[in-house]
Amino acid sequence: MAGIFVFFLPAIASTIVNLIPYTMEQKLGLQPRDQLIGLAGHLNKNDKSLVCTSPTAQAILDKRARELATLMDSPFPITVTVLRVPITNALALLGDQVIILSGLLDQAKSGDEVIGVLAHEIAHVVRRDPMQVSIKQTGATLLVSLLIGDIFGGAALSGIASSVIESGYSLDAEAASDFLGVTALNQLGLTACPLADFMGRISQADPISDIIPDFLNTHLAGNDRRDAIIALSQENGRAMSGYEWKALKSMCEK
Repeated sequence: MAGIFVFFLPAIASTIVNLIPYTMEQKLGLQPRDQLIGLAGHLNKNDKSLVCTSPTAQAILDKRARELATLMDSPFPITVTVLRVPITNALALLGDQVIILSGLLDQAKSGDEVIGVLAHEIAHVVRRDPMQVSIKQTGATLLVSLLIGDIFGGAALSGIASSVIESGYSLDAEAASDFLGVTALNQLGLTACPLADFMGRISQADPISDIIPDFLNTHLAGNDRRDAIIALSQENGRAMSGYEWKALKSMCEK
C-alpha cells in the first residue's frame, strides 16, 4: 500500500488529473490561494493592502488573461491576483488561479514582459500542471480525501498548497508551457521576445536565489531556453500602450 502511494500515484499523476472534474479543481484552488496570501502577508512590511487593487490595471490584466485563456482553450476562466510582495515571480495554482508578485512588476521593463509571464502561467493552468504536482506530492492524502468525501479537508488542502508552493515543474512541463504560451502570443500578434529577455535577465541577476524557496526559482532560465522562446516568437506586436504599462507598473504603489 505504501508503495502504491509513494511510487504508483506519482507515476500516473497525469491520468489521475484527467479523472478530476474541472469544477472540483477550481474549488480546490481557492484555499491554497488563501493560504498563499496568508504566507505572503508575513512579507508585507507596510500598512498597505496585500492584494493590489487598481481597477484600470486589473482590467488590463483581465483582458489579456481572457484572450490568452481562450486561445489556449482553457477549461477555466482565469483569475489573476497581484500581491504586494517584493519578489520577482508569478505562479499558477490549482484551477483558475494565477498569482503575480509585485516584485515582477518592479523588475519588468515593459508590459510585454509581464504579459509574456502571464501567458506562461496560464499555460501551466491549462495543462493542469499544478494539479499534477499536487498529486505527486500529496497523492495519498488527496486520494483518501476524495474517497471519504472530505474534498475540502484541511489536511489535503494544506498538502496541496505546500506542494505547489515548494515544488517546481519539470523541465518538460516548463518547455511545454513555453510553447503553449508563446503560441497564444503569436495568435494575438504579440511578440514573445520580451518574455525571453525577462527570464534570462532574472536568472542572472537574482541575488537571493540561493535562499528563497524552490518555487520562486521555477522560471529561472538559461540561454538555451531563452533562445528557444525567441525562435518560437513570430510576431512583433506590443501587449499594451505606454499609458497601460504605466498604470500596471504602478498598480501596487498606492
